[in-house]
Amino acid sequence: MANQREIQSAYMRALYNIEKPNDSHSSLRSFLDRMESLIRGLEAQRVRVTGVAGDLLVCILLDKLSPDVRRALIRQHKSRILI
Repeated sequence: MANQREIQSAYMRALYNIEKPNDSHSSLRSFLDRMESLIRGLEAQRVRVTGVAGDLLVCILLDKLSPDVRRALIRQHKSRILI
């Protein structure tokens, strides 16, 4: 059980410490791919990324984006993104 918690913590730390992308398409794509891979890893460990945890994750990841990218995302998905 302790080993599973360590694995879950490693995934969460990796998400928290994920490198900030620049505004290029390839950097944003790489950021998205890495983020999705880490979230799938958490889900494989039976960690649900929903509710408050999901909202917190969205805020953390949005903070990694440049203001221009964040504005464009918010404009496109107004009703689904926390500001």
